[in-house]
Amino acid sequence: MSDELKSPLPPPEGTGASSKPPAKPSSASSSPPPSSGGDGNGEETVELIGRHAESPHAHAGAPASAELAEMKPEPPEEPDRLAEPVDVEQPPRLPFVVVGMGGSAGGLEAFTEFLTSMPPDSGMAFVMVVHLPPEHHSLMADLLGKRTSMRVLQVEDRMRVEPDHVYVIRPGRTLTIHDGALHLTEPLERRGHARPVDDFFRSLAEEQRERAICVIMSGMGSNGSAGAQAVKAVGGVCIAQEPESAHYPAMPRHLIESGLADYILRPRDMPEALVRFAAHPYAQGRLSADTLLRRERQQFGELLAILRARTRQDFSGYKRPTLLRRVQRRMGLNQVTQLQEYIRVLRNSAAEVGALADDLLIHVTGFFRDPEAWESLRERVIVPLVASRDGDNQIR
Repeated sequence: MSDELKSPLPPPEGTGASSKPPAKPSSASSSPPPSSGGDGNGEETVELIGRHAESPHAHAGAPASAELAEMKPEPPEEPDRLAEPVDVEQPPRLPFVVVGMGGSAGGLEAFTEFLTSMPPDSGMAFVMVVHLPPEHHSLMADLLGKRTSMRVLQVEDRMRVEPDHVYVIRPGRTLTIHDGALHLTEPLERRGHARPVDDFFRSLAEEQRERAICVIMSGMGSNGSAGAQAVKAVGGVCIAQEPESAHYPAMPRHLIESGLADYILRPRDMPEALVRFAAHPYAQGRLSADTLLRRERQQFGELLAILRARTRQDFSGYKRPTLLRRVQRRMGLNQVTQLQEYIRVLRNSAAEVGALADDLLIHVTGFFRDPEAWESLRERVIVPLVASRDGDNQIR
C-alpha cells in the first residue's frame, strides 16, 4: 500500500482539534454544518454516521480517522481446490517437488534401495506412506535413517514439509498434505476403509500440481492407483517399481495395467529420473504456458496437426492452458526444452503421440476423484431410477 493511502484522513470538520471555525458548505453539498448541541439525535450524529457508516464502532463525537486507520481488509479466502474443475490452473503451494511413495508388503526393502541411491541434496521432499496396523510399532524411520544423510522423521501432525527431508507415516493413520504441512487424521479402522496411499496421493495432487510425483513400490492389492490418477490429471508424474524387482508386484503392476505409469524402474534407478525431471523448466515453473504459446505459436499448430493425423482426434477445441501444460509435461518426461525438439520426437515416435493423446484425455477422469461417492450414487440413485421407469419411458 502506498504512503498516500496509509496516511490518515483529516478529522471531520468541527470534531477535530483545530480551532479554526468550520468552513461554510459549498453549493455542491447539501449537508449542513455540524451542530454544537450534540444531543445524540441531531445533525452531528447524522453527519458522523454518514461519514463512516460502514464502521461497526461508529458513534457521535468519535473521529473517523482513527476508525478508518484501524480498518484492515481481510485477506481473500483461497478457493477449495477439491471443488474446482481439474483443468483450472492452480500454482503449486510449495516451491519444490514433493515425492509421495506408497507401498506395503516388501516396501521397506524397496525404500531402502531407493534411498541408498538418492542424492541427499536433490532439493526434493519424500513422504513414505505404508499401510501398517495401528498396533504395529514401526521402526521404519530409524532403519531408513541409516541409509541416507537426509533427515528421516516419523510424521507428527502439522509437521512442515522441507526439501531434502524424508517423512514416514505413523502406523494406522491417514496422512494428507495441505498448506505445506502434513496432517494426520483419525485411525484407518474408524473410517471404514484402508487406502492410505490413495488418500495421500489425492491430497498431494491438490497441493503440488505439476510438482507432485507419486511412486508405487512393492505391495499387495491396488492401493495407490486411484490417487495416482489424480496426480497425473493435474500434470504430475507417476512411477511404478518394475514388477520383476518387487517381492509383491500387485501394487505396481496395477498402476502399469491402468496405463498411468510414466516410468517403470527398479528402485535404484528411480533417483536419476527424479532428479532430471525436477530440474526441467516445467517442474521449476520457469516457463509459463502463455510464454510458450506466444514464442512458438506456429510450432504449436504443427503439433496439433500431427495429433490430428496420427490419432484422428482434433484437440484444437481444448482450452489452450490445458493443452500447453500437457505438452510441457511430456516435454519434461522426454527431457527436451524446445517445442520444435518435441515435435521431432512426435514425428519419430508413434508411442509418444499416443502418450500425449492419452495425457490430453486423462484430465476428464479427474472430475471423478471420489470413487466411493460415485459408487454410492450409482447404487442408491441411478440403479433404482432405471429399475423403476415404466416401459421405454425416458429418464430426465
